[in-house]
Amino acid sequence: MKAINTLSYILYLILFPFLLAVPIIFWIGAKLILNINDEISSYKLFGKEVITSENPIPLIATLIIYLLVSIANAYGLILLYKIVEKFKKMIFFHSDIISYLKQMGYIFSLGFLMIYFLKPVIEIEDFIFINTRTNEEINVFIETPLNGLVIGLFFLVLSQVFKEALKQKQENIELKQENELTI
Repeated sequence: MKAINTLSYILYLILFPFLLAVPIIFWIGAKLILNINDEISSYKLFGKEVITSENPIPLIATLIIYLLVSIANAYGLILLYKIVEKFKKMIFFHSDIISYLKQMGYIFSLGFLMIYFLKPVIEIEDFIFINTRTNEEINVFIETPLNGLVIGLFFLVLSQVFKEALKQKQENIELKQENELTI
């Protein structure tokens, strides 16, 4: 039980600043999209240099996808926190937990696939936020977010395991009730 309390505390410490950052990220994203020509002068679309003022739509779509993936990841962390809180209350096999795990699996897997397939299509070389040395970890994560796929698939598998365990638990309760009636 100590481990679950520690995990809950760590998730809270991670989740609180992350949730505070979502509006800031949204504001930065909106400001960037509104001033796209000033912020990002050019980008590469399928390896060809494109001037932003001539065709900003693919760049805007890309930035919106990055923004949505960030917000979805924050929601995934909220779901993980809800699961841990249910575990703390000794609620293990419940339909809500199965639903949360399934949602998390889809969120992380789809987020990975969106970023993975978007990266070779469009490159933003002169976007200062991504290319600064201090944000090198962000750039590496965006380039190789395989961990998102693995985590997403893990949560999908875990949701199926919990679904089967819940079914087994319900069958055992029904069997126990039948046995009591026969006695």
